[in-house]
Amino acid sequence: KRGGGGEEEEEEEEEEEEEEEEEEEEEEEEEEEEEEEEEVIAILSKIAAPLK
Repeated sequence: KRGGGGEEEEEEEEEEEEEEEEEEEEEEEEEEEEEEEEEVIAILSKIAAPLK
C-alpha cells in the first residue's frame, strides 16, 4: 500500500502541472492574439485617418 499511494499522488501532481502549463500556454496565446489585433487596429486607423 505504501508504494501505491505515493504513485497516485505523483500522478495527480503531474496532471496538475500539465493543466497549469496548458493554461499558461493558452493565456500566452490569447495575449499574443490581443497584441496582434491591437497592431492591426493601429495600422487600419493610420490608413483610415486620411479618409475621414
